[in-house]
Amino acid sequence: MGNVLTAKNISVRYGASQVLFDAEIEIGRGEFVSLLGRNGMGKTTFVKALMGMKSIESGSVFFCGQQVAGKPDYVIARLGMGIVPEGRGIFPNLSVNENLVATAMQRKGSMSTIWTVDSVYELFPGLRKRIQNLGSDLSGGEQQMLAIGRALMTNPQLLILDEATEGLAPLIRHEIWSCLARLKNEGLSLLVIDKNIKPMLGLANRHYILEKGRVVWKGNSSELSDSPEIMSKYLSL
Repeated sequence: MGNVLTAKNISVRYGASQVLFDAEIEIGRGEFVSLLGRNGMGKTTFVKALMGMKSIESGSVFFCGQQVAGKPDYVIARLGMGIVPEGRGIFPNLSVNENLVATAMQRKGSMSTIWTVDSVYELFPGLRKRIQNLGSDLSGGEQQMLAIGRALMTNPQLLILDEATEGLAPLIRHEIWSCLARLKNEGLSLLVIDKNIKPMLGLANRHYILEKGRVVWKGNSSELSDSPEIMSKYLSL
């Protein structure tokens, strides 16, 4: 099936400070891939570079067979790259329903499901009960569900989640992981950043670890589980 995303030799600067050094990642169609690392290692910057939200100094990004490095973020989004950003970024002054409709794009994505408002409410029944509430009225967990639903309404080829379950209650975290398992089973390609390693090991096909802007390790879940020294060196707080 090939890759939905191939990024190589990505270097990014903030002014005089270089943040990413020849970073790379590949995501096959239908794969669940994680991007791991401690805070401040460049994960969010990497995601922003892939999405066109941060300009890159050098490197290539091929998405769905097209070179997208240097293209504006809205062009990349229209090609089918969706994101649930860190901090969720929902529209606080729009209702739940308006948040979902605002990003709707009825195209054939990579999944068996074509996402509509009704299918998002089927995925997250709690949102249906809050349909007319403003985004600012929702709990953190509800906002995260809404952010995921809003991204799904674009019917993406690849869904990126930056800090998928950060700061959420255990029951909400479980619901989010169950949602991601369903999306994977339906064939959606996923790139997920999260600090909860255990559920990631059970879901992800492969993992990349960033350390000070460099990919220092990559492998599958079995290889990571069998490498406690890697987790201790690069992932322990």
